[in-house]
Amino acid sequence: MAVFDSQGNFRHYRIALLDITERKLLEEQLNRTQKLESLGVLAGGIAHDFNNILTVILGSVSLARMVTDPEISFFKRLEEVERAALRAKVLTDKLLTFASGGVPIKKNTSIAEVLKDAVEFALTGSNVKC
Repeated sequence: MAVFDSQGNFRHYRIALLDITERKLLEEQLNRTQKLESLGVLAGGIAHDFNNILTVILGSVSLARMVTDPEISFFKRLEEVERAALRAKVLTDKLLTFASGGVPIKKNTSIAEVLKDAVEFALTGSNVKC
């Protein structure tokens, strides 16, 4: 706004500024929070559906193991499928923890066992041995 003296001569401009930095930061934070909540809802829905599928797989594998002779090689494959499905169930539980906003559960485990399972899973179907 222009400011004039008593004779009508221009003196200076008067400008009013409003710092909206904090408001913008809060709006961005709210936006991120809403996106994260939406992602949590999506992850929860997917995890529940996947859990239902895993329940069928684990039930079928358990039934197949009960009627299969442990001495034949197919029995070992059933055990591998069961271990893989159980690992997938752990992953699903992590997704559900994320979706509910819970604190992830940390526990100690054997790195050798994790590596052995991962390598055996990766080599499934090949004639390479771990």
